[in-house]
Amino acid sequence: MNKTLYLTTPIYYINGSPHLGHAYTSIIADVIARAHRLFGKDVFFLTGTDEHGQKIVEAAQKSGSPLAHFIDARAQEFKEMNTLLNISNSNFIRTSSDLHKKVVTEIITSIYSNGDIYAGTYRGLYCVGCEAYYSKDDLIDGNRCPTHQQEVRELEEDTYFFKLGKYQDKLLEYYEKNPNFILPQTRFSEIYNRVKAGLDDLSITRTSFDWGVRFPFDHKHVLYVWVDALCNYISGLDGIKTSTFARFWPPDVQIIGKDISWFHTVIWPALLLSAGISLPKQVLIHGWWTVEGDKMSKTLGNVIDPFEMSREYGSDVFRFYLMYNAHMGSDSNFSLAELKQQNNAVLANNIGNLVSRVVTLLNQYCNGTIPMITEFDPEEKKFIEIIKDNKKYVDEISSYTIRNALFDVIEKFAELNKYITDRKPWDDFKHSNKSRGEKTLAMICESIRFLSLQLDPFIPIKAQEIRKSLGTMNINLDFDFKYSAGSKVLAEKRILFAKLE
Repeated sequence: MNKTLYLTTPIYYINGSPHLGHAYTSIIADVIARAHRLFGKDVFFLTGTDEHGQKIVEAAQKSGSPLAHFIDARAQEFKEMNTLLNISNSNFIRTSSDLHKKVVTEIITSIYSNGDIYAGTYRGLYCVGCEAYYSKDDLIDGNRCPTHQQEVRELEEDTYFFKLGKYQDKLLEYYEKNPNFILPQTRFSEIYNRVKAGLDDLSITRTSFDWGVRFPFDHKHVLYVWVDALCNYISGLDGIKTSTFARFWPPDVQIIGKDISWFHTVIWPALLLSAGISLPKQVLIHGWWTVEGDKMSKTLGNVIDPFEMSREYGSDVFRFYLMYNAHMGSDSNFSLAELKQQNNAVLANNIGNLVSRVVTLLNQYCNGTIPMITEFDPEEKKFIEIIKDNKKYVDEISSYTIRNALFDVIEKFAELNKYITDRKPWDDFKHSNKSRGEKTLAMICESIRFLSLQLDPFIPIKAQEIRKSLGTMNINLDFDFKYSAGSKVLAEKRILFAKLE
């Protein structure tokens, strides 16, 4: 394995408050980051906020707040979401920062010096919500944005163009040499075929508003917000000529929603090619969430607020539900009834109840201390090998099929429940077979410690509470009885996962 991992979320556009989609992307990234730290990697995890563009100005005006106050308040909301959801990002980049503007200017200067920018006039159909131009064929009924459903505007303005078409063949060559660049494969095929059909040059400046990074060669122009925003993945590493950039670039995986895949898999790589900067290794594209089968919208009143969910049910339950039900390559459906049912069946009954039973047995028969055991019969060794085999877990995390990794851990907890039920250690203690009873509890305790570490990326607070309950706080991701033997468990059992009505 490589010793470092650089992963990113998109920077979130602050015209609105954080919602389920933002939380989902950040949690996916956080699970991957935490898991790779467990694997011993030096992880740099970047997130942040996109604060330029016409849409931000309009949102600030609508709110009645001064622009500077509006963007500060909204950026703070996203930082608070990260704190509430236990997102372990390494840096939080804001595109209104001086450092970011400096880095954007440096990158655009390199592209300009390479002869890839020229002046012209652009006329087209523009969606303010997307900050993007569309052809009539891409629109609903020829006049409505496919993402925001709102009517587009016909704009004509002087602009500077980036020679995107110049990089068509180089992009196709990169895709062919790196077939896992875009995940899942269905998204790869979509992008590849669109690029193969031809690329028009890209309008990269605007004169219709002035809230953004100035085009360094003509200050009447402001850089297109997407060109500005994409550079955050470099400014978040403090810029190109830094030790942080040298250590972590290029990104190992950039995690995005399907609506911004074109910008990240076509425009961004082309800009980097022009600037002479190596390309990201992978872009992981996830779908959207519906709510009880309907599209999430303020009109329907079904918007899922990550703040409310975390405060009502706990951030770990919210994180667990999203990862347990995430269909990475397609859309997923949010159901409050499902969240409660899965909390009760999986977290409370399968995991929490097992820990509670073991704590009770250790206090009742072993003076609250996990026994030290060194010899096992062939059947016991076989069971231990099944639990300690984490190859599937590591492979699933590494290939970003993280839902499958979670399922693997849950299945092993179910095996532990079956094992303790079949072995009946309470009968061993009652019928003078203490050594067998102690052996069973020792095996279960080290198994729980080991599996709780694999749960850490998904439910970091509760996974630590599991280890606290058993006194097994060692975080070594190896299966070894020395990490749990002799630990003092809690004097009283505690409810790790409350059942939800």
